[in-house]
Amino acid sequence: MFFTKHNFQGDRLKVVITGASGFIGSEMLKELVRQNDYDVIPVSRQSLDFQGAILTYDFSNLPEADVLIHCGEPSVASSVGKKEFVENIYRATCILKKKYSKIIYLSSSVVYGDRYHFNVNEDCPVNINSCYVKSKIEVEKIVIENSGIVLRLANVYGRKIKKDSLFENIFDQLKKPESVIYLKNVTSERDYIFIDDVVSCVIGVIKGQVRKGIYNVGTGDSFSVSKVVNLFCQSLEREMPIVTETVPLDFRSILVLNVEKIKSSIDWIPSVNLEEGINILVKGYKN
Repeated sequence: MFFTKHNFQGDRLKVVITGASGFIGSEMLKELVRQNDYDVIPVSRQSLDFQGAILTYDFSNLPEADVLIHCGEPSVASSVGKKEFVENIYRATCILKKKYSKIIYLSSSVVYGDRYHFNVNEDCPVNINSCYVKSKIEVEKIVIENSGIVLRLANVYGRKIKKDSLFENIFDQLKKPESVIYLKNVTSERDYIFIDDVVSCVIGVIKGQVRKGIYNVGTGDSFSVSKVVNLFCQSLEREMPIVTETVPLDFRSILVLNVEKIKSSIDWIPSVNLEEGINILVKGYKN
């Protein structure tokens, strides 16, 4: 089925964003406000300097709206245990009782695992190997059963360095003059997408007539950890250090997305490649 347009002609769309103080939610909020085409209601468990923001732990109190963007979940896999799993399911159930015209759930490509040696499409089986992945899959099912849209995001990075991320680890070490840095491994390959491209994709889904279901959101390009280190070195104008692996792998760990489905569904393509994105990130910290 297609979503029908709701208040697109004339009236401003009302959009609720959960997790509006988070890494992705805060950028989503900023861009929707900048475009000035939407009445935005940010929801967060942390205080926000935004008129009309809702501070709550209880998603049963969310306001009615045309569109819901749900990104109010833990982003660090290791932080999700049984308690967080139950909380995530409860929040999703509360959200869907509101009967929003369009629900967009920001999930993660980590649900595929890291053993596919080709660009993964939406039909590939998932690999439920943790509470984090199990939580994502269960919320996805709830959203899709209620005619929602699931966006499985590649590794998202932006102007700010995400806490406890590979980029933070690399950047913190490269800022120092040491000739050796320590990383778990350098062979893992991932798909990295700049935050602005994620935001523009979500806005494209808001505006477009998109079928319910699952969509991969990434670049479709693969970068190893060693290549990421090299790009940071180029941007910082420093020599490539010796990289010591602390947990070397005995298999090829790779997760790269096939994004043809989302590209053919809305007028969207990722516009920032990894080299450009890292340059933006480093420039921001230098300034």
